[in-house]
Amino acid sequence: MLYHIKGLWPRINQPMSGYGFEVMLYPDWQAAVGRSNITQKQIDYFCENYGRSWLAAYGFTGQYDRLDIGWGAWGPEHIIVPGVNCAGINNDDFCQMGAPRGGRILTPHNIDTLAQAGLILTAFLYLADGLVIDHDRKKKTVNV
Repeated sequence: MLYHIKGLWPRINQPMSGYGFEVMLYPDWQAAVGRSNITQKQIDYFCENYGRSWLAAYGFTGQYDRLDIGWGAWGPEHIIVPGVNCAGINNDDFCQMGAPRGGRILTPHNIDTLAQAGLILTAFLYLADGLVIDHDRKKKTVNV
């Protein structure tokens, strides 16, 4: 298993951060990220070229609205979307209780709307799909 999305459901009685969810990242995920050779420069290009249309699709049309993804050893170190107080998910050293053995958790921060959750999920899954396809392709090549 490479990743698992946990707790993605609206909390109607919790208006602040009521749309937060976690992404559990397993050791194979980190290996796939390392083999991918993706760079922060490529991620910035991705955010500029895909981010604008995705922002608009989720209703974020402000002049300063943007999608920000920081890339590191575990892939997305953070995915930040428009909203109050840096809405997003983060690979934060202080919030790793319950992480898979040898893995990490992307934890939520101020995800107050379904649009924020949707945009974060869209960006993560776009990147994850590419990593999973590449991981599976390389795994089959090794096993042949």
